[in-house]
Amino acid sequence: MEPLIDNPIASRTRSQTHTENTDSNAIDLVQQGDNMEQLTTHIDSLSFISNTDKEHQQSQDVENKCLIHSPIQATIDNIKTDDGSSPSNTLLQQLRETFATELAQTQKVIEDQHQLLLQQQIHIEELMNEKFHQQHHGLESHSAVYNNSNINSNSPLSSMEPQPLQKSLGNNSFKYDNFIEQQLIKEKINNIRKYSGNKYDDVDEWLQNIQQDFSSTLVSDEIRLKLIPKSLTNDAKSWFEQNKHRLLSWQTFTVEIQNRFQSSLHTDQKFIRLRERTQQPKETGQ
Repeated sequence: MEPLIDNPIASRTRSQTHTENTDSNAIDLVQQGDNMEQLTTHIDSLSFISNTDKEHQQSQDVENKCLIHSPIQATIDNIKTDDGSSPSNTLLQQLRETFATELAQTQKVIEDQHQLLLQQQIHIEELMNEKFHQQHHGLESHSAVYNNSNINSNSPLSSMEPQPLQKSLGNNSFKYDNFIEQQLIKEKINNIRKYSGNKYDDVDEWLQNIQQDFSSTLVSDEIRLKLIPKSLTNDAKSWFEQNKHRLLSWQTFTVEIQNRFQSSLHTDQKFIRLRERTQQPKETGQ
């Protein structure tokens, strides 16, 4: 067999052909890469447009559902991140939703407080009207008894109806008397007798005096217990502050304050009376 002899011309021709094929393949690959890059860019742009439209639509829905005032809306829209750039639409949407939720909660609290105040006002007006009618009924009953005892039922005066002017004057007189009574009660409450708790203050006498004052004002025992700290000073005030958790009723308060401040005064008085007392003829010293 004859050995293969490498032909330089044939080798150069094959090399050139291979190079041309390689260049052609490279050009095709580059073109394909450019086409893929363009396609990817196009897909990304479509995705960005779709996401942007979706976020914009969600943002519009939130704005339509939430009552956001223009100054706060402008503040949210002008928020900048640390690097000075504007935040994403998603972050702005979250801020708007958070603000809308807090605004709704605040409005709910305000409405609840308003309803509570209205209920309290209605309750107070009902109590005042009830008290007014009770007092007015008592005054009418007293007037009826007086008229029946002094005016004959057959008398022409008994059939006379009060004129509008007389009714007006009667109502005004009652309101004036009621106002004076309320002022007197208020003055008595604001000027409750003071008690300091020292041994020279008689706790029994003080309790008797304030019982009379409270009786004239017609206040309940519960109100008395709330008003009584205004009249306590010095040792008596300190004692009340330390024991108020036990003083849950007016009766308990009167018993406890007597037990606390009565002993020292009464012991001193008994000692004075015993020292000044002279021995009787039939008594012998032990």
